Amino acid sequence: MNYLSEIEDVIPFEINDYGHIILSIEFENKIGCFIFDTGAGTNLIFNKFFCENFKHKKSRNFYVGHRTTGEEVFVPLYTAKKVKINKSLFSNIIYGVSDIDILEGIDGLLSLLMFQNKIVVIDFENRNLIICANIVSSLTSLKIYTHKYTNRILDIFLPLTINQKLTIQVLIDSGAGFDKFWISERFFKTLKVTNSNYQTKKSEFKVNYINKIYEVDINSIETIDKSINLINHSVKFVENMIHEGKCGIYWLGKILAFDIKNEKIHIIKK
Repeated sequence: MNYLSEIEDVIPFEINDYGHIILSIEFENKIGCFIFDTGAGTNLIFNKFFCENFKHKKSRNFYVGHRTTGEEVFVPLYTAKKVKINKSLFSNIIYGVSDIDILEGIDGLLSLLMFQNKIVVIDFENRNLIICANIVSSLTSLKIYTHKYTNRILDIFLPLTINQKLTIQVLIDSGAGFDKFWISERFFKTLKVTNSNYQTKKSEFKVNYINKIYEVDINSIETIDKSINLINHSVKFVENMIHEGKCGIYWLGKILAFDIKNEKIHIIKK
């Protein structure tokens, strides 16, 4: 790890069949399996885990947000006095509770909120999440943009150019899994998409809420500095998206460092 300095912790993770990064977390002395999700916005506990361990807690705060596909979501907020990940201990951590359970065996989502003042490295080769203070060297660094809502929500966006004609702000979402790309169907005309075949997807969060999804091959997707690109890649154009696009992180490289304070993703190994 000579590309890092002042390493604070090396946290092993697993990858499930969907491409999710799975961490074991001690959440107020209760151990659960969490997805490390850069697109989650906030830390989230699923209903079953909450009811089994924390149902006595009362919420005084809330947040009303939206899923990427547009559904409004009401999230009661709580504060955990102590969260432990491997050797790393965090105090007074804000989290929300979802009233559904998305994946069997998963107890919640871990967002970037806890790592705003640290660098967190995802090493897919060795399956480690590394917390450190500095990056010594990298192949390239990509400018990202952060979106914060008080001290409760944090999302990150990367500008990407589609078909060498349209640059959009894309939500960086490790929770999307293996190499998934979504683009708002509002860009159909700009990108001259002619595919009229679509599938429908029912929402798990809102009754009778359905989105149309069009699968289309895109000629090129590339970062602004052109250091990373995909050619002839399949993407999904999704109805009602609240973002211009979102994507997973595997295509960016094998070792990635998220530096929220300096608004960078450092590509350490492609």
